[in-house]
Amino acid sequence: MDGVGEPELEGVSATSGSAETIGADDGEPASARVTTWLRDRARDRARRHPLVTAAAGILVAALAVTASALALRQPESPVLPPGTVLTLDAGPSDDPLWITDGQGRPAGPPVLTSTLGVIAPARTRIPLVVTGISGPGVLRDQGPPATAVTGATRLAAEIHPVLDCDRLPPASAAPAYRVRLLVGSGAVQAARSVPVPVAGGWVESAQQACRAWRARRDLTVTALSARVDPVSSRLVVDATVRNAGAEQALLAPAPSACCLAAVESGGPLPVPARSDASGRWSLWLPTCDTVSGSVGGAAPVAVDPLLSDQIGLAALAGPALPADLTAYTPPSGPFVEQLNPLGVVLARDAAAALTEALRRACGGLSSPVLLISPGSVRIDLAAHRLTVDAVLDVSPGLVRSVRLTSEVDDAGAQDFPPIWTRVGPLTPDRSGQVPLRLGYRITSRMPGCLEYHGGVPGFDITLEVPEGATIRTLHYRGVVAIEQDPSAVARFCATP
Repeated sequence: MDGVGEPELEGVSATSGSAETIGADDGEPASARVTTWLRDRARDRARRHPLVTAAAGILVAALAVTASALALRQPESPVLPPGTVLTLDAGPSDDPLWITDGQGRPAGPPVLTSTLGVIAPARTRIPLVVTGISGPGVLRDQGPPATAVTGATRLAAEIHPVLDCDRLPPASAAPAYRVRLLVGSGAVQAARSVPVPVAGGWVESAQQACRAWRARRDLTVTALSARVDPVSSRLVVDATVRNAGAEQALLAPAPSACCLAAVESGGPLPVPARSDASGRWSLWLPTCDTVSGSVGGAAPVAVDPLLSDQIGLAALAGPALPADLTAYTPPSGPFVEQLNPLGVVLARDAAAALTEALRRACGGLSSPVLLISPGSVRIDLAAHRLTVDAVLDVSPGLVRSVRLTSEVDDAGAQDFPPIWTRVGPLTPDRSGQVPLRLGYRITSRMPGCLEYHGGVPGFDITLEVPEGATIRTLHYRGVVAIEQDPSAVARFCATP
């Protein structure tokens, strides 16, 4: 139990320590009682032995002085000053809540790095060593003790409670937690176990960490099949999910999930404890950049292990789950990624099936690349004009036409707004190349080095790819990499 074998404070506002008393219930100091006893004995013996009266008096005086000196030298047991207030909040920390193993699973329980706040009365100064926290759902405190000194009005000490997700109570239960402290320093130091008020926000952060942690630990997409649309980068996915844990789970479309595909239809999939469940979702790939390899033949979907959040599906597992995740708002603050619903690990065969389906939805093409040769970027500061001569390289023999659309909302459009809107359709040559000339205005007299600005805005690339009797339309994002022309970058950086 908390506080066993160590002094406790029943409240943070405990009174300060005092010199230790011994013996009688009236609280008479030990030194006074020893002196009185010796004096009474001396008087009795003086009546019977007058010759030793003087010696006894001297002895009594010496013992009294010694006892008083010992009492004065005895240190007080240090406590927190009266009126000290403790607070506990999750974060801040850039550290992950847990480390994953090579299979994408948690390698250990979550660690919710937290801040213990100490608000001390004015003009108080007492050293503190925060050694940990105990309470329901806390296994231990990980990391070295945090040292603090109540020399200011408020201070903060970082602690690292390791969560026991199976024993963590709900926030509504108002669980009690205690902070273990060493108060004082050197020989004058006392161990204290102090209750700390825990706001619902800290418990909810701990609960949410456990919901996401369980989902990553317990859920697996064990089987997957897909039907690919013949004219676009859309596909329908059927998946079976296994829940190996003792808590219910929910796999559903989530705004926090990213990156390859967006879910167009298909609702949440409840997965009971220790059971399998199957669902169907319609997916759309806004661009094929992250699916296709480069012209050099890089491997597609370079995610190992593959997680369901790559196709817009994420999960939580535990008690009190929401009905769906579309409007789910995780607790604000630190650990944003691991407090969000997390992607589920795909088994090897399911991952291979999804990878192949995504490749087919993107026509099996390599991503287009915009090539800029040295000297191909022309800068006319007098006319405020930037002109880029480039070549768009696409998969040879597979693309019928190319169209470009400028992105006026791109960050770089503030410094270099495009003077073109659409280009094409253009037909690649036999090598898969399309020559381009792209023009931009220079809105600033001192654009400076491009790396310190938004850069030249990107653009959308639309490819039409024949597949039998149909034409598949695919989208990619083009990037104007001015740094491919060193002379242009040098001139920008040298502009006064």
